[in-house]
Amino acid sequence: MPKILEVNDLTVSYGGQKILKNVNVDLEQGEILGIVGESGSGKSTLIKAILDILPSSGAIENGNIILCEKCINKLRKEELRNLRGNDIAMIFQNPGTYLNPIKKISTQFAETIMSHKDISRSEANELIRSTILKMDLSDPERVMNSYPFELSGGMLQRVYIAMAMALQPKIILADEPTSALDVSVSRVIVEEMMKLRNTEGTSFIVVTHDIGIAAHLADRIVVMKNGEIVEMGKPEEIVANPKADYTKLLIGAIPSVRGLN
Repeated sequence: MPKILEVNDLTVSYGGQKILKNVNVDLEQGEILGIVGESGSGKSTLIKAILDILPSSGAIENGNIILCEKCINKLRKEELRNLRGNDIAMIFQNPGTYLNPIKKISTQFAETIMSHKDISRSEANELIRSTILKMDLSDPERVMNSYPFELSGGMLQRVYIAMAMALQPKIILADEPTSALDVSVSRVIVEEMMKLRNTEGTSFIVVTHDIGIAAHLADRIVVMKNGEIVEMGKPEEIVANPKADYTKLLIGAIPSVRGLN
């Protein structure tokens, strides 16, 4: 399969302190890549660098990020804006931070869709309804007519996932997408991601603390520690026969993974 994303020798620093150190990773079309590691390992920094949304104190010191044969960290702002949404989208860990509290969900959702697709508001609303239903939200009209503060954290997370998926970008970056959800809803989200990969060829990079979710969802797992990749491989290889001591500790610390073959 062709590589849709390549990260080469990426070094990122915050205030002069190196957070990522010569990271190399790639993503194939239709592949789900799971990135696991404890807090502070550099997982979220990596996907923020890929989308070029590092905080003001963050800087790429070295390396290139190639998306669809374009070097993201050398694009002009307008070129990068066109890539976001259409080619690459992100699901944030705390969606309430990124939603406007004084606009209804339907308005924000429609604005996102119509800024990238040449469709009417009624067509956008129909797409919103169908996508929200896929996220196991049974009353799309109530959700659409709500303000963000009127929805629970789990509902907001599912709305934000729906917004990213509705545009059907080539790549979706997901930062702890199921952290605010219970087990049954997490399963729905994971299955929806896999369905989108299988039907549309969408590629995913999923950041998670739960190596059990990564083992179930991903085609490959990347294990990160202190801004470096310590191990990479297929889930069955990583879980059944981890090579790095750090990976062994991660697996041993999560009961859901014990006993997997």
